[in-house]
Amino acid sequence: MKKKGLSFGSILVIVLTAVVLAGCIMVYSAFHSDADVPMRAQKMAGLLSDAFLGATPVPVNSDVTVTTVTQAPPVYTTEAPVQQTPAAQRNDDEITLTLAGMVSFDSSISNSVYNKQTGVCEYQPIVWDIASATAADNAIAVLPQVLNASEKKYSDAAAQPSAAMALRAAGFDTVVISPDDVLRHDAQAVTDTVNVLYQNGMQSCGVNAQNSAQLQWIGKGSVKVALIGYAEKLSVKASNTLQTAAGAGMMWATQLEELKNLIDQAKTAGAGCVLVYYFWQDETVTKVTDAMRKAALEVTAYGADIIVGVGPKRLLPAVWLSTSDDNGFSKRALVMYSLGSLLTESREAYDIAGAMVHVKLKQQGNGLEIKSLSYTPTYIWKQSVNGKDQYRLLQSNMPLPSEMNENQRGVIQRSLQRTHESLQETLKIFEEE
Repeated sequence: MKKKGLSFGSILVIVLTAVVLAGCIMVYSAFHSDADVPMRAQKMAGLLSDAFLGATPVPVNSDVTVTTVTQAPPVYTTEAPVQQTPAAQRNDDEITLTLAGMVSFDSSISNSVYNKQTGVCEYQPIVWDIASATAADNAIAVLPQVLNASEKKYSDAAAQPSAAMALRAAGFDTVVISPDDVLRHDAQAVTDTVNVLYQNGMQSCGVNAQNSAQLQWIGKGSVKVALIGYAEKLSVKASNTLQTAAGAGMMWATQLEELKNLIDQAKTAGAGCVLVYYFWQDETVTKVTDAMRKAALEVTAYGADIIVGVGPKRLLPAVWLSTSDDNGFSKRALVMYSLGSLLTESREAYDIAGAMVHVKLKQQGNGLEIKSLSYTPTYIWKQSVNGKDQYRLLQSNMPLPSEMNENQRGVIQRSLQRTHESLQETLKIFEEE
């Protein structure tokens, strides 16, 4: 006959089970707040009491269906997740550049976008239409004016700080400052211009002042491009600024021999490509002169790989020049004598137009090789809206605005033809191997 109640072995099993359960709860509690613990100490004491006092066991019925209920996880307040998109394949052995000419915010242009209520020139709408064509690792434009640091004044020689916002909105990353045009003022005007550009996310080249340098670097991965701004001749006012204490050192190279030294420095520092923006002394030329050809050959022999001429408002032909360096090695360079006017108020002739040249450079040994070339022709559209002049920079190979009159369409077509005649043969698109 069996004894009633629990045997010693059963009691021992229950006690051990309770102890293990208590230990689990204690460990669990160490990692959670009281609010997260589903079993309290009082309930645990009750279980132990039942085990020792021989509480009536719960009958086990094999027909009972056990349902597992999964509770929803706690909701935590976090920042909205950022959608992750696959990163574009990055080629660190090549770089794309967009090269543009002068963007001149002349007084008539400034006046056309001047807001009387705010006192600010709202330049951005003028350049928005070209932003789709400046997509590159680095887009470069030329500024032939100073930018006032905070003043709301403007003139042919100075533009408001909002001009920098417009350049950035148009997609430009680097601005080549015209040395003579900024040094005609004073050293502080140069520094102000550099700082305004920097504050708007752009680096500058052509003069030495804080975040700007006459020799500036553009890089991507292992690719290094040296960008140099050089003026063929400085005015008396600009030269006087260089003689002041504040202006000392703002130009390293003012003579061709000094430009050679800058190119040598760039090559020694590992530049795979030397890009020179060359400001011609004579800005009134309408065709390439013998003096321009001679200077371009010299700069090519010094080691420049690409030369962009600046100054003439008209677009001039692009050519390939071949010469030899001091050691007798053959040297070849792409020379664009002038990319014309990307923006200006002047409407002196039908061929006042411009172009943006797109260059892809790929690492080949110690240098960079041009893998592709193309260009975007541009045109400055001037129209009268409610009795006030309005300027818009257009891609002239794109559909033209419907409100443009027939006369203006004819002007654009003549300008476009001139652009193709100047660039098409030399800048034929290279097919990649």
